[in-house]
Amino acid sequence: MASFEMLRYLTERLPVMVTPSWVHTRMQPIGVRDVLRYLVGAAAMPDINRAFDIGGPDVLTYRKMMRRCAVVAGLRPRIIVPVPFLTPRLSSHWVALVTPVSSALRFEDGWAAS
Repeated sequence: MASFEMLRYLTERLPVMVTPSWVHTRMQPIGVRDVLRYLVGAAAMPDINRAFDIGGPDVLTYRKMMRRCAVVAGLRPRIIVPVPFLTPRLSSHWVALVTPVSSALRFEDGWAAS
């Protein structure tokens, strides 16, 4: 959830972004309702000790997700320039300047460490 909030804030506030290379990382975004449906289903399962990976049907990069967020929000297309020298720690500090998402969430969610 924190990843989406950071993407949303960055997309809304920055028409031009210099980003770390993690914007090429592929992901499978999933809706909150779908997550809740999976959790309810898992609660009805027999007591088993295993993990489940969940994700939506679309596989896209963070870059494509930011561009989709801009379209849905009615914003101009975003210019996203990935650079290899922007470290996770530096990008986390930058995100702190332009979003209200806490630094603890940025690292716990794995967003800045990707």
